Amino acid sequence: MFLIKIDLKEWEEYLSKDGLQKQLSFAASRAMNDVIKEVQKAIRENMKEKFTLRRMAWNLNAIKITKWSNKKDLHSTLLVDPRAEYLNLHEDSTEHTPFSGKYLRIANDDVFGDRVITKNNRLFLKNLNLHKDSDGDVVGNQGTFLIETDRGTPIVLQRTGKNKNKVKKLYTFVKRSKTTSDLNFYKLAEITTQLLWDKTLTTYLEEAIKNAK
Repeated sequence: MFLIKIDLKEWEEYLSKDGLQKQLSFAASRAMNDVIKEVQKAIRENMKEKFTLRRMAWNLNAIKITKWSNKKDLHSTLLVDPRAEYLNLHEDSTEHTPFSGKYLRIANDDVFGDRVITKNNRLFLKNLNLHKDSDGDVVGNQGTFLIETDRGTPIVLQRTGKNKNKVKKLYTFVKRSKTTSDLNFYKLAEITTQLLWDKTLTTYLEEAIKNAK
């Protein structure tokens, strides 16, 4: 979530001289909503330019405005959809450790394509119920099992075909992910706001004051 605070005290003092301070909340809420839309646009454009994404449209839509400002509640909210939390790993190009020390799961595009893998999918990882059997092998539902490659990388495979004599890879697990792109969500939000705020607020204030007279 992006939190940008705007100090309106100077504007309040200035407008109070002419008894127009009541117009500030209305103008500020409109300006805030315009600016947050521009912040969202800037972030999405930057994602398209710098980052190669699976499910591009879905990932762009994950940058969501979840609350619009109004004159009684002067704040707007722009955040990354929790289902796309992995985007936050690309805020900068440093190396990140997965949340809670767990592996990062990478789905096989050849199997899942650009679909979002939800719990309704029978191949959703938790639905596989991977567990150790009596022989110590990790097996699961839908003919799945887990092994480690020669390099020690865990992968989930599935036996397919009429006689279950074919195998396809579903998931690969990695301990670390070296990001290659800087999405700079927060920096873009700050810069865009600094560039547009005063001009946008002034425009709406002039309109509000004109209509009030």
